[in-house]
Amino acid sequence: MFVQRTVLGLVGAASLAAAVPAIDVQGSFFVNKNTGARFQIVGVAYQPGGSAGYEPQSGVDPLSDKANCLRDAALMQMLGVNAIRVYNVDPNLNHDECASIFNAAGMYMFLDVNSPLVGESINSAAPWESYYAAYLNRTFAVVEAFKNYPNTAAFFSGNEVIFDEDNGATVPPYMRAVTRDLKHYISKHSDREIPVGYSAADVRSILFDSWEYLQCDNGDEQDSSVDLFALNSYSWCGNSTFTESGYDQLVAGFEGSSVPIFFSEFGCNTPSPRVFTEVPEIYSDQMQNVFSGGIVYEYAQEPNNYGLVDINDDGSATVMDDFYTLMERYAALNFTEIQGIAPQTESKAAPKCKESLITTDGFITNFTVPALPPNASEIIENGVSPAPVGKIVTIDDYTVTATVKDSSGNVLENLAVVPLDENEINQPGLNTGSATGTGSGSTSSASGTSSVSGKGSSSTSASMGIRTAQGDSMAWMMVSAQQQQYQYQQQQQQQQQQPDNRVKIVEVGPRDGLQNEKTTIPLATKIELIERLAATGLTTIEAGSFVSPKWVPQMESSNEILEHILQGNIQSPNPISYAFLVPNLKGLATATATLQSHPGAYVTEPPAQTTAPDSEKPKQKQKQTKPGVELAVFAAATESFTQKNLNCSVATSLSRFREVIAEAKRAVPEVRVRAYISVVLGCPFEGPDVDPHGVAEVATSLLEMGADEIALGDTTGTGTAPRTAALLRCVAAAGVRPADLAVHFHDTYGQALVNVAVALEAGIRTVDAAVAGLGGCPYSPGATGNLATEDLVYFLGSLGMDTGVDLDRVVDVGEWVAGRLGRANGSAVGRAVLGARGRKERGE
Repeated sequence: MFVQRTVLGLVGAASLAAAVPAIDVQGSFFVNKNTGARFQIVGVAYQPGGSAGYEPQSGVDPLSDKANCLRDAALMQMLGVNAIRVYNVDPNLNHDECASIFNAAGMYMFLDVNSPLVGESINSAAPWESYYAAYLNRTFAVVEAFKNYPNTAAFFSGNEVIFDEDNGATVPPYMRAVTRDLKHYISKHSDREIPVGYSAADVRSILFDSWEYLQCDNGDEQDSSVDLFALNSYSWCGNSTFTESGYDQLVAGFEGSSVPIFFSEFGCNTPSPRVFTEVPEIYSDQMQNVFSGGIVYEYAQEPNNYGLVDINDDGSATVMDDFYTLMERYAALNFTEIQGIAPQTESKAAPKCKESLITTDGFITNFTVPALPPNASEIIENGVSPAPVGKIVTIDDYTVTATVKDSSGNVLENLAVVPLDENEINQPGLNTGSATGTGSGSTSSASGTSSVSGKGSSSTSASMGIRTAQGDSMAWMMVSAQQQQYQYQQQQQQQQQQPDNRVKIVEVGPRDGLQNEKTTIPLATKIELIERLAATGLTTIEAGSFVSPKWVPQMESSNEILEHILQGNIQSPNPISYAFLVPNLKGLATATATLQSHPGAYVTEPPAQTTAPDSEKPKQKQKQTKPGVELAVFAAATESFTQKNLNCSVATSLSRFREVIAEAKRAVPEVRVRAYISVVLGCPFEGPDVDPHGVAEVATSLLEMGADEIALGDTTGTGTAPRTAALLRCVAAAGVRPADLAVHFHDTYGQALVNVAVALEAGIRTVDAAVAGLGGCPYSPGATGNLATEDLVYFLGSLGMDTGVDLDRVVDVGEWVAGRLGRANGSAVGRAVLGARGRKERGE
């Protein structure tokens, strides 16, 4: 039974808060300097507004607003965390109050020294161009701003700067250089040691090489090695296990580390709601000898749907259900045991830097660290001027003034930060807060007791619990971990009833396949192509584009094609949705005018997956009611391609698409809008190294605008399996679900099917293809056709996947259209099937 202790006597009292205990790095462990025991990180990522919300000109960052920090620190105390990770801070702002609040709340700060702005981070594409004195001056200013706060635990010199084999060949030495420079600056200008580490992407092909490279001892430049190594990992999703998630591989791979290892991000957001079943494993005996805890991603809700608390512009907030699930996971841990483990007496020495440490071809094996850039040594010697040095200050009142509600609208009353004693670290139960509801609807409250450490008299405060259904109402109650697990298993069983072997093929031949043809194609041929495709079992056909015929002449007849479809002239064995590209407001206006002139002639919901038509045993035809209609916009991942294709910047194109998507949803209620992102794996103007983080940013922006699906396009056909996997991991880490994604591969280098396999592994179940391998791109010279539909159907069939498409029928369509266009059939499977038919007919 928990002991009841008072917190009310402390709330509202003016005090200079006691400090958290110092945390040292001893070999591969963090150690509480006060107790001598190991310290395990139980943290949450804290960046309200996301990276896009970092705007120095606004005069605000996550640690500069007292009211916001009070609100969030109080909730985090109740959550049970002992650390926050903050990605982007402005060193020129005053962080004294927020740092003091989190210090009083018993929480450490892990801080990134970089930001997403140009000149404030290392460019992974060309690190040598971004490593200069002005950049270092800014990182040193972050050190100055936070070095005097006792709860500043560590600085990250980089976050996922190394994310694939390509930049693994160039970036690692610069990460060691920045680490060296930060450590030298701290050594010269800080009164205490503050560790410097690196936060890596969990890309298994380079993860352990990155760790080995950054931790190893290279003699005279040993100060360039990291003091800690962390990883952003989302491999544990839902009801996974130690082995299924690959956590066993992480433990085995990092065993023998000379520096602490921990998760700088974790917490897959599928299924939804999140279940956080990895929490007990992270702090279990299986992992504790290697890992030192982790940081959940993330506190504030953003478009990527990883948040625990939804923060409004006026400072009010709503605590989401996932918050309570995670709180319950933490409450079930034995913190006395977790934080009481004695560290090993003998520390592992860092291995000597040598080529044999590296296992991945192409990853750099030269351990020479770049020399300091011009004028940087003077900054290290003399310090940043003026130095924005922070200090712990008195907080007069720890009461939260912002309105905070639960997800049912009930106000959480009496919310406040509980200042902890000297050398005390937050853990579950030290702030039980309040869940007394005063919102609209029925009011509910829960009482419970938790241990609250601190001096004062005794009092009881209400406990926050897990939301769970009870009849027709929602009541607050504490749900055990076993009950949570049972509920999740029930959800999984229901989901398993929906087969995961169904793949939707989006046929893009009539639009993407024909747009690059040199000879004018008659309207009748285009319509016949669509009609023939409609008889194959396909459920989605991209039929045209409302683009200016000046730029793409072959699409001039798209309005006539839409008219033909709306008149119900196309027969098919199953419902079909027809997609049209609307690149701008003018094209959208033309398309919507046609749609509005045919009220009731179409539907907007996507058709259901079908089973392939069987020519030998015909099924009863599904009733063909009305055609479906979808719209699409077309973005790009690089500036050069966007300029060539749309004659504007990426930012401007996104601004325009926001208007197009909003108007599409207004003019055609419920319409699905797909958003293409082209050149995601290679640009004809900028080369093959397209930044996957940039792709992820465009994808999340488009989803936030209201796009229903993101189609990732390898326009040049230069993508490979490792780079495709790295891209999909990066997009997933940004919060984009597999269900929101489609892939669109050109087959220039014969890699399309391999890349499809990678996408299937990632959970993606929508794939674009063009019959007979038609296609190309007018703005991508040399790019050959799309992945052939015939090849895709055959390949997916060999994997036991259900496409609903009849291979023989689509082969016939491919041969027909190739003949009409006077070009060779681009489908290898199509040619093989036709060859086998011919031999059979000849009796061979």
